[in-house]
Amino acid sequence: MSKEKVISMSEDKGTNSNYCDCGNKLSYQSEWSRLSDSYDSNTPSYDLIYQRIYKEDREPKYVCDKCGTRVFVVPDYALK
Repeated sequence: MSKEKVISMSEDKGTNSNYCDCGNKLSYQSEWSRLSDSYDSNTPSYDLIYQRIYKEDREPKYVCDKCGTRVFVVPDYALK
């Protein structure tokens, strides 16, 4: 069973510098981009898109190839 981790948008350093707690580099999930692009362009903010991908689609933005940790990214206020 894979572990899950939720980070805020401000903690998301992009595909080149995100590392898992195990020390392995996280792999960006192209399915996440497809979902992001599929939402109606009239969606008022990226915050809502991030929330939908997390809550409705349950698609992680990154996955660790070594330990299987799934990393979800949500708006900063969602973690407070």
